Amino acid sequence: MVGKNTLTRIVIVTAVVAVVSLGIAALIAFLDGGFDQGQAGRMGRSVDERKTLPLDAIELLSISSVREDVQVVEGSSADVEAWLHGTVGAGGRDDAPRLSVARNGSTAEIALQRERRFGLGPFWNNLVLEVRVPKGYANRLSVKTVSGSIDVAGHLYGGVSLIATSGELRVGPVKTAELDMHTTSGSIRIEEAAAQKATISSVSGNVDAGPLSGDTTLHTTSGNVRAAFSAMPARIDASTNSGTLTLRLPAAAGFSLDARSTSGDISCKFPITIAESQTGGARHALHGVVQAGSNTVLAHTVSGNIRIER
Repeated sequence: MVGKNTLTRIVIVTAVVAVVSLGIAALIAFLDGGFDQGQAGRMGRSVDERKTLPLDAIELLSISSVREDVQVVEGSSADVEAWLHGTVGAGGRDDAPRLSVARNGSTAEIALQRERRFGLGPFWNNLVLEVRVPKGYANRLSVKTVSGSIDVAGHLYGGVSLIATSGELRVGPVKTAELDMHTTSGSIRIEEAAAQKATISSVSGNVDAGPLSGDTTLHTTSGNVRAAFSAMPARIDASTNSGTLTLRLPAAAGFSLDARSTSGDISCKFPITIAESQTGGARHALHGVVQAGSNTVLAHTVSGNIRIER
């Protein structure tokens, strides 16, 4: 049983983690020349840099940025194409990031490098790193950013890993064996993903996903979780400390449901054979079997409602 004092501590810890994460992201972006003080009335300098790299014998495509948004799409060339474009605040040539594309063993590395690691400018940029992946590439993709957003769409991968400290993650439609997405302070949006296994988490931000397929783990510390499934996976494990949790499952799905909330209501739109039901007080629970299914649905919240829909 979680008491009022424990809930208060959870909220305080969540707030502290989010504030510290934002502070770290802002400091890194500032030291790297990405601190945005507003572009109105400021002179800027255009950036337009392109590089390519063959992906033969490449097992991992690794992309990284600090503040710049990253967009990964399917291309028509036989090589991976990287394009850095946009505008940076007026300053010396060393103030703007430079596009680096290189092969390191079986890894293709696309990164934005800065000549002055601890510069004070430029004070803004709206740069975008656009990466076009050849249709024939079917191995792993990894994208990391500190305070930029990440968009990945329209391709078949062997695995996808997306990580942001303070930025939004957006995916779909993609097909991949494994999908891993994590952001400390930002939302996650999945338009469509066919993954055998998906792990999706946010410390402070909403998760909006679907349709999904395959075993899925969803978690947010402070935020709502909404996920829809096109096919019933063997296992769904969804949780949030503070927020509403909504799972939309196929109408013909059969599964074992274990839904528990310390402070929140639980509803299930499926006909269910109830093994355990508790309502009120400091514990709410619903456990039972839907349509004699052997699949598993775990839905847990500390402070939030749980909705199982079809």
